[in-house]
Amino acid sequence: MVTNTHDVKLGRWLAGKLMKELTLVSCQTRKHQYNRGGNERIDIPNLLNESVKNFV
Repeated sequence: MVTNTHDVKLGRWLAGKLMKELTLVSCQTRKHQYNRGGNERIDIPNLLNESVKNFV
């Protein structure tokens, strides 16, 4: 939460909304995001999971 010189509370959501109205774009680069894994393959056994179960 940021307060400017006019004591108006400005959060990330409101700042984004105001930037969108004024057609402003942030010049910060986005962080890298890895692809989310999909569903497990049923036809291929998860050998690592099997060894963890046997270890405990």
